[in-house]
Amino acid sequence: MSNTIRRAGAAALAVSAITAIAIPASATPAPVPTASVADIAVEVTPMSTHVAKDSTVDATVVVSNKGTVALTGGDWFTIRIPHGIAFSGASGDTWNCVPRLSEAWSHVHCRSEAPHAPGTNRPPVKFTVRPTISGSDTNVEVAVAGFRRGESKFDNNSALLRITAY
Repeated sequence: MSNTIRRAGAAALAVSAITAIAIPASATPAPVPTASVADIAVEVTPMSTHVAKDSTVDATVVVSNKGTVALTGGDWFTIRIPHGIAFSGASGDTWNCVPRLSEAWSHVHCRSEAPHAPGTNRPPVKFTVRPTISGSDTNVEVAVAGFRRGESKFDNNSALLRITAY
């Protein structure tokens, strides 16, 4: 065997020994700190429906904490009731839903005061509406108040229920 090969083999063995001494097999890597992220989201199902005028449409709203921190101080969302849509009711465990059906801006305001742990959903809210104009294509917007938590991800703070009436 040449001296070069012997030296290379000895160097590789020395590096292996140093590595084995420097990083014991039982060592666990230090945890990487997770940034505190506030991210509240809302979903509505169904997202779209096609019904006869004056038929009821039942929908479900789910509010989720997709962030890494618990949300305190309550969550709320708003169901905007546009022209051509009549509101019938809304309810869900831990939620208090109050209709505000004025001429200027008809909406339903729902609030829950329970703490909201990261990675969890609040109990769903069921609401019922009906289209009052045949031939209409109307969006019912549901928006959650993510802005007040200092969050920077807003693309999941609203959802639409599209109602096409014949």
